[in-house]
Amino acid sequence: MSITSPKAQPFVLAGAAAVVAVLVVALAIPAHTTVRAPDSRELFERRIAPILKSPNPSSCAECHLSGVDLKDYIRPTEAETFAALRDGGMIDLKSPDDSHLLKLIRMSRPRTPLVTQTARSAEYEAFRAWIASAVANPALTSLPNAARPARARVADAVVRHTRIDSVLASFERNVWSQQGRCMNCHTPGTPENTENVRKYGERVKWFVPDSPEETMKRVLAQNLVNVEKPEESLLLLKPLNKVPHGGGVKFLYGDAGYKQFRAWLEDYAASVKGTYKTPKDLPAAQSESLINTGAILNIVETPESWGDRLLTVDIYPWDAAKSAWASKPIATGDRGVWAKGRSTNVLVFLAVPPGSQAEQTARRNPGMPSGRYLLKYYCDTAGALERDFRKPTDSPEFYQGSQTVTTDWPKGWGSPTKVPVRLEK
Repeated sequence: MSITSPKAQPFVLAGAAAVVAVLVVALAIPAHTTVRAPDSRELFERRIAPILKSPNPSSCAECHLSGVDLKDYIRPTEAETFAALRDGGMIDLKSPDDSHLLKLIRMSRPRTPLVTQTARSAEYEAFRAWIASAVANPALTSLPNAARPARARVADAVVRHTRIDSVLASFERNVWSQQGRCMNCHTPGTPENTENVRKYGERVKWFVPDSPEETMKRVLAQNLVNVEKPEESLLLLKPLNKVPHGGGVKFLYGDAGYKQFRAWLEDYAASVKGTYKTPKDLPAAQSESLINTGAILNIVETPESWGDRLLTVDIYPWDAAKSAWASKPIATGDRGVWAKGRSTNVLVFLAVPPGSQAEQTARRNPGMPSGRYLLKYYCDTAGALERDFRKPTDSPEFYQGSQTVTTDWPKGWGSPTKVPVRLEK
């Protein structure tokens, strides 16, 4: 099994800024003064056309992983380019400086290292000067409709999905949300991380406190992602302990951590490689977001058949208005069971609809109210998830039984809610 991760990845390309020199030179405004103002065609040939031949990344790469490039908006001739941009809604004939294409270039983010501020400014000023001159040229404004208006190579839905901010939002939902599994050993400043750095070096400091964005950048920069084979990314193989991991086993095939990490990895890889072409190619929307409450279930006296297998616990609150248990779980958690000790510690996650008001509320206050709850246990005693990790962990074949518990849901490893298993079918 190959575990080598490709080193060249969009969003964190080391030294990518060094390759923009050709573009800057091609777009630069000459230092000498001219007797007459250049006409639109001269501006186009001197400052816009060279972009088609440039090997350098454009400012589009700062917001989009694939599917968008300034070259998509340029045609071989000035007339074709103007008509395509005009009909694609990219040029404002009445107010050139408000042209949508200029707004897109300005939207790029200076913090992203793919393109230098110098190159970004050169692109913007080149298009701004040409558009201003072109809209004053009747020969261009009177052109017939373009055969092919200028727009991105892929559908708008794909463009939105592969924007870096969308990829970051997915990282926050799928990877950052599982930080409780990783943060102690991989966060700078913790005793565990200090010891790990001494043993293994700086590479173990990939978790950045309070910053999903910086954490994602570090994950990519440290080659923990294998774009060609996402399932062989070190970000998965390490917590599975398939590649030796100082922290031991943190994932089991099919648990929430593995599924969510893999979902982000596969989506990121597809975005980078330009796999998505139409909305049908995009992954299905997630049905729920998991938000760590900080509460822990210390489940003890587990049946012997649960040993070394994945246990999932769905948590249902009591609905006083209906005098019944809620129809859907309010929270969930999973963990492998320690066979020798017949016990496990399950991190409790609120389960809420993504993008909902409930999610916003839960992120602000990720706690569980005190009260009486129904715990439903699901355990993969036959190892089915090792053969098909996508199988739902609450499948009927995994159901083991239930029991009730009353708790205040204290937070932290030092004060878990201890629950001896007493199954009720």
